[in-house]
Formats: sequence, structure tokens, C-alpha cells
Amino acid sequence: MGEEADAAAHYVTSLMVRDYVASGLPAPPLEYARNYYQHYPKVGLGHWPPMFYVLQAGWMLLFGISRPSVLLFQAALAGLLATALFAAARRLMPAILSVAVAGALLVHPMTQRLARDVMAELLTATLIFLALWSWWRFLETEQHRFAAAFGVLAGMGLLTKGTAAMLVPVPVFSLLLTRKLGLLRHPWFWLSGLLAGAIAAPWYLLAPGAMHQRAVPGLVSTSEGYYVVRSGMRYLWLAGYGPAVLVMIGLAVLIGVRLWRRKPVEAVWAVAASALAAMVLLRTLVPPARELRHLLNVLPFWLLFAAGGLWWAFSLGPLKHRSVRWRAAAAALVFAVVFGLEFRPPPRKDCGGFAEVAQAILARPEWTQSVILISSDALGEGMFISEIAMRERRPGHIVLRGSKVLSLSSWFGWNARPLFSGPAQVDEFLRAVPVGLVVFDGEPVRPPAHHQMLQLALRAQGRAWELVGHFPQRRGPADRRDGIYLYRLVGHEGRAPAHVPRQLEIGDSTLNPQFPGLRKVNTQ
Repeated sequence: MGEEADAAAHYVTSLMVRDYVASGLPAPPLEYARNYYQHYPKVGLGHWPPMFYVLQAGWMLLFGISRPSVLLFQAALAGLLATALFAAARRLMPAILSVAVAGALLVHPMTQRLARDVMAELLTATLIFLALWSWWRFLETEQHRFAAAFGVLAGMGLLTKGTAAMLVPVPVFSLLLTRKLGLLRHPWFWLSGLLAGAIAAPWYLLAPGAMHQRAVPGLVSTSEGYYVVRSGMRYLWLAGYGPAVLVMIGLAVLIGVRLWRRKPVEAVWAVAASALAAMVLLRTLVPPARELRHLLNVLPFWLLFAAGGLWWAFSLGPLKHRSVRWRAAAAALVFAVVFGLEFRPPPRKDCGGFAEVAQAILARPEWTQSVILISSDALGEGMFISEIAMRERRPGHIVLRGSKVLSLSSWFGWNARPLFSGPAQVDEFLRAVPVGLVVFDGEPVRPPAHHQMLQLALRAQGRAWELVGHFPQRRGPADRRDGIYLYRLVGHEGRAPAHVPRQLEIGDSTLNPQFPGLRKVNTQ
């Protein structure tokens, strides 16, 4: 798990939930999570809501914990989202054009990148799309079953990731566009929101100390008005400028013209436009939502508008006299060509090095009880921890993250500073634990504050630290950075850990007010 920054945490957390169930619920959940975190400090439960981990843990129980298994789960989510998009498009346009829309979603670089790592965005986007499809149907039929479906799916989306909060303003926006303000008197307009809140609110109320949202209040700003324009312009990146022209046509004829003529907008297009506006609002007010991968939440609606604008164009002038089958095939071909001209496949995934280190450590039975310290950037730490957890009987090794026991930093990694004043103190700390193995990244992308100090400690202590392995490292297809070094504390084998420091714990609410989400580690 190494291409996306959060992938390792998503994998290890799902693995923890799977192990907890498979072992017969051996302890209270928080106690089990804290112990698991001490072994594999990449658990994100609390930082993110539980829905993704529950579903993926269930998948792991059925199909295993291997890399192919969890990537197949991601592929299944991508397939479900594309199928839902096809089914929705089929209600608006011919089948062959609907196939082109769903195919564009599947091969889109964002979908491809998020499907080849363990990420929650695909599940979030799928739940958002299904929720808004249900809302669209409620606007059309006013049947309470669709409002109830929206409430359930919206609640599940919020229990997957906080970016599902973009759903909150969509019902109001869509009522304004469809001019169905009378639905404000419909009981299920309000009950759907209460249902979503009943599903999601308990989690957000009971786990406030470790949530991702803990990092948001200090960053939210309503003064950055230019982000409205910037967030809107980001949509041009979604499929390139060619498809964006089709989207502009779709927005103009399906939204703009009807508003100019003072006519209500059709429910489906009202919901789609409301989703695009809601995402701009979320990205403007909540900086963590500005990462490009979160635009997957609205990519299906972007593609729908592109296809809708194109299908409108094929109904003009002499074209409208052609058969529907001919026009649909021609429109699908044009859609594929326009999309294909802008298509830039993501680079081949090629993250290597830490898996080989994990294999080398686990191949030495004398290191079964060794405490391991990994010193790298956040991505490298996560890759190593997930590789160890995937391969050994859990809970096994105690893994310490250098960023937690040798440095202090903010929740986002800002203002990092070392905990120790020099290499001698670092070496004293390592021996006191004792740390038996040190995995040292020779060239991290963002070197941690303690990194050089640790390197000096490993090299300055004579024969105390023995270099036992050097492994090539890659972070991309053409990347050949300095390798990963494995050091062994000579004579540590057979010694039980005596002073293992506490790392950042799950559900810890004793937070440093200066650095949200951070507590000092105990090095005694």
C-alpha cells in the first residue's frame, strides 16, 4: 500500500477490524485497538468513520487479506459505481451512450488511481451517487421510500468519510432549481435528514477526540472567496477541456436555458447541478476537502452533463430526423473520441522496497520478538507497517514510528522538531527500549526532523549497530532513490522490551491545543 498517503492506514484499520472479529472479540474494542496500534501504529479508526473498515473487514474474512484480495474489493466498488452511473444514464439517453459514460468513469485516471490502492473515496462516491439518485427519484415521485433511501445512503456516506457532508445542501439547492418548494411541507423531506443524522450522528458525537474533523476548525475560512472560483475551475481538470465544453453545453441547455425562461429544471439535472455546487462549497469552506481525489464524488455528474449536452446537440437540425439508433451510436463515438483525446493514463504503479525489508525481517526467527523502528516520511512509514502486518501472525512485532517517538509535529506534519538534542540521546533511547531493528529510509521525500540525528547515532556507535541489509527503493516507475537500510542492535536478541514508548493512541482526547491531534510520547 504505497501510492496514496492514507492507503496504509485504511488497510491496517480494516485488518484490525477483521482480526478482532476473527479472534472472537477477545477484549473491549478500545482496549484491543490501543494494543493493536502499539504493534502497528497506522490505525485510523476514529480519525475516519467506520463504514469502509467494516465492509472491507467483511471482505477480508471471506477472501483473505492479501494485496490482490483488497484490490479486488476496490475494483468491485469501481464496478458498482460505473453500473449505477449506467443505470441512471439509461433513464436519460440511449444505452450505447450510457455505456460510453460508464466506460469513461471506469478508465478515468482518478478512478484508476484510487482503485489500485486501499482508499475510501470509491465507497464514498458510490454512496453519494446512490443517495442523490434516490433524491432525484423522490423529487419526481414524492414517494417516501426514495426519501428514506436517501436518508439511509446519506448516513452511510457520512459514516464512510466526512466529505459526504456535501450532501447536506443538495436537497435545498435542488428544490430551488425544480421550484418544488411545496415539498418543504412533505414530512419525508425532513425525515430523510433526520434518518441520515440518526445513522451518522452517534459516531461523530461519541468519537470527537480523534476524528479527522478535529483538524478542521482551525483551518476553515470563509474569507478565501477566491477558492470559489478556484474550486470551480478544478472541474476543468476532471476530464480535460474537450469534455468540459460538452459539460458547459449541458449546463447551459439543461439548467441555464430553463432558468432564463423561468421554467423548473428537471429533477435529475437539478440534483446533478446541486451536487456540483455543493462540492464547490465544501472545497471552499473546508481545506482538507480540496485534494483532487475528492472530486470523484462528483465525477459521475460531470460525465452525465457532458453526455446530456452532447445528446442535446444530436437532436438539433437535420440530425433530429435521423433514427435514434444512428444518433446514439454517433454520439457515443464522439463522446469516446473527445474523452480519448484528453485521456492521460496514470503512470504505472511501482512502489517497492519495503515489502522486501519486511520479508527479510520475518525470515529470521531470532528477530521474532524484536522491536522495530521505522524512520521515513509518512508514506514510507505506512508502507512498511502495512507490509509487516500483512505478512505476520498478528499481533506480532512492535513497530515504532520515528515520527511519533523521535519527533513532534502537528497533525498535518507541520512544525516538526526532534525530541532529543543529539545522536547520543537518540542512541540511549534506542538501547533503553531496546529497539532491536531500525529500518532507515536513505532518501525519504520529506525527511523527518529527527532523520539526520538518527543516522548519526546509527553510524557513530562503533559496532553496536550492524548494517545487515540494503534494499533498493522506488516511489514511482522511473524513481531510483537511495535505498532502505536495515540496522540491527548487536546482542539484542532474546531481550524482552522494557520501556516501549506510548505512541499516539486511538480515541485519545488529551490533545495538545497548539497541535491538534498530537500528544507527547512517553520516553521513560
